[in-house]
Amino acid sequence: MYVRRCVCESWSWHYVPFTLLGSPELKGKYEFSYTPTGIKGMAETPIFMNEVCYGLDLRNYDTELLRRSKKINIQWIMELYKAHPHKEKFFDSKLSKQMNNIEIQIGSGLFRQQIIDGVSEEVIRAGWEPGLSEYKKMRKKYLLYP
Repeated sequence: MYVRRCVCESWSWHYVPFTLLGSPELKGKYEFSYTPTGIKGMAETPIFMNEVCYGLDLRNYDTELLRRSKKINIQWIMELYKAHPHKEKFFDSKLSKQMNNIEIQIGSGLFRQQIIDGVSEEVIRAGWEPGLSEYKKMRKKYLLYP
């Protein structure tokens, strides 16, 4: 489940750990709503605390599908970006002390621009392939089991 959250930490979105993505600015775009509250020892003052947020509820998402695909789901990011009325705020990590920028989370400075430009998921993933292939070769010598 962390893979899903890891990518999402960089946006102006609050999430209940691992499962809810949303923003007050998505009112009218999504029916699902929730109100973020603090979680002691984790996110004690989350972004949009005590504000009604609208967005995606991933609590019933079949995580086995995610595991079998062996891919992060970037469709959620693409969908939420398209729906967000203030595109300039979508990737603004300064809105919360608890977020890093998307480049740190995803490992690529190009990703943010690709989302902004509306690049397809297939093209984004194809751009990752050379680096992933090199990484897989390098890591083989460190694997305990094939």
